[in-house]
Amino acid sequence: MDADADQQQAEFEREMPLPLRVVKAAFDVLLSHSELLCYFAMVLNAVVTGSLLSIVYPVLAFLWAMLSSPRPSKSFWVFAITYTEVCAFDIVIFFIFSVYYA
Repeated sequence: MDADADQQQAEFEREMPLPLRVVKAAFDVLLSHSELLCYFAMVLNAVVTGSLLSIVYPVLAFLWAMLSSPRPSKSFWVFAITYTEVCAFDIVIFFIFSVYYA
């Protein structure tokens, strides 16, 4: 049953138009190298924001993630996500207390 479904999937992909196959291939490459997209977003955030809070991201990307082989460990991603949540919570609290009620 599973081999039949795989055969139908392969046949469907062969019959797709070339531009759609190229888009699908580009999407598959993006998924297989998603950590590079994350590193780029970390560096872009530091460049655009330019604050002390955002400088942690390129340090994480260059000094921890890219030195890990073959990929960063789960603890790296947990730390990066936790740091992002703490920063977002800090910004939300700052805006809540900076609103003046008249």
